[in-house]
Amino acid sequence: MKKIGLLSFPRYYNYGTFLQLYALETTIEKLGFSCEVIDYDRDNTNGAIHNATDSSFTGLIKKVLSVRQFSTLKSRISDRLFEKKKCKLTQGRTALYDRFLDKHFKLGSIRYTAFEELVKLPPQCEAFVVGSDQVWHPGGHYEDASYFLKFAPQQQRVAYAPSLGLSEIPTHARDWMKEQILDIPYLSIREKEGADEI
Repeated sequence: MKKIGLLSFPRYYNYGTFLQLYALETTIEKLGFSCEVIDYDRDNTNGAIHNATDSSFTGLIKKVLSVRQFSTLKSRISDRLFEKKKCKLTQGRTALYDRFLDKHFKLGSIRYTAFEELVKLPPQCEAFVVGSDQVWHPGGHYEDASYFLKFAPQQQRVAYAPSLGLSEIPTHARDWMKEQILDIPYLSIREKEGADEI
């Protein structure tokens, strides 16, 4: 059975990210291929919880209060109690994500944390698929050639519904992204705006 290497965000512990990755892995397998999720964690997060609600709430408080007021408020809150609860919650959620990852994803045997590692010792697959998440977001990982499958032979590169996460590519990212995308022979993109941009 031919093996497909799937590159997305397996260590970005977020419900939507996991569901997209699981759906794409399952679809590839239903098409008759073996699918290996490439264990790539560029930021070396080791399963950090990414919760937009928490960061948005903190950001809102910081906007409403001055830096000094925010610091005072934060120090008045029982840091010890807060940290204990936060730590327990994070550990519990991380454990749930880890169990889901182990149970539902066929992770590759090598954990990569840099593009150079992928180039030096790439997964042994017949083709590589990137996508089904915001892997090309200009504010995130777009400057990482891994997400454009540059470690793989050109004819083995497939982009399946990667998202830019924006309606247009910012000027500072256009030339670099164009150069990367032109080297992907099998290309699709999630949003119509993204397709128009490309």
